[in-house]
Amino acid sequence: MTANEALLKALLEHAEKLEDLTQEEYATILVLLEAAHAEALGHISTLWQDKDIGEIATRVNMTYSEVTSKIKAAMDKSLPKLANDEVTQIQAMLEEIIPGVAIKGAMVEWQKIAERPAAAGSTLAQLVDALGVNNMTDVVETTKRAIEQGKTLDALVVELRGRAVRRAKWVGGKYVAGKYTGGIMTVDTRQAEALARTAVMHVSNTARDIFWQANEDIIKGYMRVETLDERTCIVCGLEDGRVYGVNEPKPFLPQHVSCRGLYTVVFKSFRELGIDADELPDTTRASMNGQVPKYTTWKDMLKSASLKEQAEILGPTRAKLYQQGMPVESFVKDGKLLTLKELK
Repeated sequence: MTANEALLKALLEHAEKLEDLTQEEYATILVLLEAAHAEALGHISTLWQDKDIGEIATRVNMTYSEVTSKIKAAMDKSLPKLANDEVTQIQAMLEEIIPGVAIKGAMVEWQKIAERPAAAGSTLAQLVDALGVNNMTDVVETTKRAIEQGKTLDALVVELRGRAVRRAKWVGGKYVAGKYTGGIMTVDTRQAEALARTAVMHVSNTARDIFWQANEDIIKGYMRVETLDERTCIVCGLEDGRVYGVNEPKPFLPQHVSCRGLYTVVFKSFRELGIDADELPDTTRASMNGQVPKYTTWKDMLKSASLKEQAEILGPTRAKLYQQGMPVESFVKDGKLLTLKELK
């Protein structure tokens, strides 16, 4: 196994641990958001008799403004540690994979990570603010419409909260979220998981980027790696396996909310490092041949998938076009997924 292949394998295994961290971050956000939902419903119930949408809007807005502040505070407590842990983890990986090669440490400044766009040009703080605004707007607009249509309070609560399948509770020190069918709040709560995943991947990718920049003397490029499942979007899937030179501009990751993409690196060969050898005798050392690691890309996965799986990955219409011979690259233009209308 080459050093590049060993690093890729280690990073993919580490990605599973990041998913566990995502769920922990999600649970933290969810506890706060569910409490805000309950408080908002309490305000609406208290003020329902007067049907004063102005006062309801004021109270609900205050509730979700406060929860965004609490979510930011929680992230400021947990995510800086993740950033430092990522640098430590990557350094440990390299010391095991390429022992004897000089590895530089890297200092991670949380403020710089916090100020860097986390996804789609927005910082983490802006994404949290958007979560609060979306919830507030949905709750207020739904309540206003219910008042105008003469609905009962019970009907409004069902429209907002949905019907409870399982109430939220704490089990063994862990928060088990409630489960609801339907409801505006149920839809908005799903945004919390997207925020948690984006936060974890943003901090992880940025911390690694800082580390790689400090060690660019031993690497000659970066390779994009995507998760091989139906949740990976077509735009990101097509980037899987793409290699960028050290000085070549590359997209920031996460590329979008909930993006799970990452970069691995392509090490220089021994000769490129100034070592006059194709391979060193130490058999515990992974080969540094300077070649891009070989692995199954998203396009490879798509090609070998069943017709049903292709429909799940691409959607039924695009899958049919793909099966008829249209290249999957045709579905994307200038980094954006073309609509079905644009494809016809």
